Amino acid sequence: MADAAHAAAARHRLEQALAALPPRLAAEWADLQVALGLWGEDRPPYFLHPMALPVLQLPAWLRLSLPAEGRAEGAAATAGASAMAGYLHVRIRDDAFDLGQPARPGRLR
Repeated sequence: MADAAHAAAARHRLEQALAALPPRLAAEWADLQVALGLWGEDRPPYFLHPMALPVLQLPAWLRLSLPAEGRAEGAAATAGASAMAGYLHVRIRDDAFDLGQPARPGRLR
């Protein structure tokens, strides 16, 4: 699976998982997507930028190392969405720490 196709599938899975967010968190999520340029509307997509850590690509690379019969359909997209969510969680916490802002319940940054 090409990086762009894998990213699109992982994004779709992540958006499905976050579709049930309450309005306040949904607004924070929308702001974060724009602030980080996650989907590359006006720059390279965040997770596919040449200087980005290969967080998103690792599940796809792992899938390629498996025999064809061991590749569950959709597993790479689910793992990619998981990797995105995990990375973003750490990024949000790190930004809060670096900026000296305590993390508050219900606030992403």
